[in-house]
Amino acid sequence: TSAADNTVVSKSITIQGVANITPGSGFDYPTVLAEGASRTFDIDTNEDAHFFSFTPSETGSYIIKSMDVPGENLLDMAAELYDTDKTTIIDKSDNAPDSVNFMLARTLVKGKKYYIKAFTSPIYQSGKYTIMAQKLDEPNDAKFYKQWGLLNKGLYNWTYNDPRYDHSEVAGIDINVLPAWQYTKGEGVTVAVVDSGVDTSHEDLSGNLLSGYNFVHNTTDVFPTGTEPILPPGSKYDDAAINGHGTHVSGIIAAESDSQNSTNTGIVGVTPNAKILPVKVLGNIYDNNGNPITGNSSVNIIKGINYSVTSGANIVNISIENFPDAQIAYTMVQQSDTLFVGCAGNNGTDLSDLANVHYPANAEGDNILTIANMRGDGELDPSSCYGGPTQLAAPGTEIFNTKPSNQYDYMTGTSMAAPHVSGVAALLLSYNPSLTAQDLRSRIVSNVTVSDKLNDKVSSGGYLNAFRALTNETDVLSALAENISLSQEEQSDYYKEMSEQSLLQRSLEEKTNKIFVNFMNPDNADNILETLLLDFDYQIEEEMEITGPYILSFASISDAEAAIRILNASSDVFFSSMNYLYINR
Repeated sequence: TSAADNTVVSKSITIQGVANITPGSGFDYPTVLAEGASRTFDIDTNEDAHFFSFTPSETGSYIIKSMDVPGENLLDMAAELYDTDKTTIIDKSDNAPDSVNFMLARTLVKGKKYYIKAFTSPIYQSGKYTIMAQKLDEPNDAKFYKQWGLLNKGLYNWTYNDPRYDHSEVAGIDINVLPAWQYTKGEGVTVAVVDSGVDTSHEDLSGNLLSGYNFVHNTTDVFPTGTEPILPPGSKYDDAAINGHGTHVSGIIAAESDSQNSTNTGIVGVTPNAKILPVKVLGNIYDNNGNPITGNSSVNIIKGINYSVTSGANIVNISIENFPDAQIAYTMVQQSDTLFVGCAGNNGTDLSDLANVHYPANAEGDNILTIANMRGDGELDPSSCYGGPTQLAAPGTEIFNTKPSNQYDYMTGTSMAAPHVSGVAALLLSYNPSLTAQDLRSRIVSNVTVSDKLNDKVSSGGYLNAFRALTNETDVLSALAENISLSQEEQSDYYKEMSEQSLLQRSLEEKTNKIFVNFMNPDNADNILETLLLDFDYQIEEEMEITGPYILSFASISDAEAAIRILNASSDVFFSSMNYLYINR
């Protein structure tokens, strides 16, 4: 109705060949969209928007998209998806992939009425467009329904001995990955899993696994069972591979879909066509007296990181926590062409507090992401660390996935949250191979689903959204405050301070007689060591590949500690830190 002359104005449109249907004018009188039906509308320069409603027939992943009409003026259409209250925007789009004008993509709930506002962007264009609401097919993997992180239908209620952890899954709280699978499933991308090893014979993983390496036992067998001969004689396994941590993490990233393995028994990964490079760095060996010989050491993690990069991994998932050695963080920062995705940790502390610093969670760089654990109701899990360098949350509570010996089970922790993000990063890189590690990080952080439940816990204020990251339709600026932007001297001071904190806070049991040394000018390394460590009995064990720290061994732990403090007092040393053990008891 015109305010000037009270004249009623009608517009003729076509809906599957039927004419003379008036498009919705405001949310009080929306045009109803039927699932799977394509409708054609015309819009002219006098109109601001068209309004629609849609009620899903079942809970699932849906897209609502618009395309140009052949032979008509090309329109630049945009849209917003509103919740039942008609005011809360739950998705928006104005630049979808391919020739689609807009594509709204979310998990929608059966029987709930949603509203859509479609408009030209910029406004006052004229022409025709089509609009359609469509439910996406779900994987036919038999246990997919348990994977709430990929598609949350609100199926389960969880109760625990501690009521703080009780929660009910809420439909729609997921990573929105099914729409992204229309464009890629991770082809051509390798994700290294630096972890406890992977069961290479698992029915849902074997086709996606590359040959890797085991730095705990110095073998290519990344899933030792404890029956192999090991050195030194008389030692015994207490091996982390057996509990299946690395197998579970790998499945979250790239478990095969049933279209690949035809088993119709298991689950599917976030990026089911990517490849996994298994790198075993966790797992202790004890002597007969119960003393650790080797295992969860900083040096093995650093070797695993370097191996991942030299082996061609595009993305490195490092679901490891509670190591005090800043050398791990520095190694990750140096590998600037590789995206590292780490977990925030599971003791519920604020990582901005210096007393709670641990690695790799507190590693900061424009190629590093630190991930918190979100439950199926959108709340941060009470066990999850948060704050500081933690950029976003991802599903990590009661995650159902692969375990050794063709088994499947639930696991909880930030270790499960990180691989969801690694999987999405692989999707983005597969879809656009020109993206750098910095681009991947920025896209993921800038395109989260914002949530009031998370805005004081993670810097982005939200949780992982695969499709938004793929299309990169965001007006949110990424918060990228990195230590890497500091001068070399400022970085040196930071790492030296972290090294000293670890020496003060960590127990004697965690310390070793080995240290790392990084130099301002590596060409003078030998002379610097001879001058500064004149009174010490030490050996240079090796200079590590790529990242270049020297590893020195001393006669005792106390000598190693004293040497670190002397070295860190020198302006010729970038920083020195201890090689720590993290012992599974």
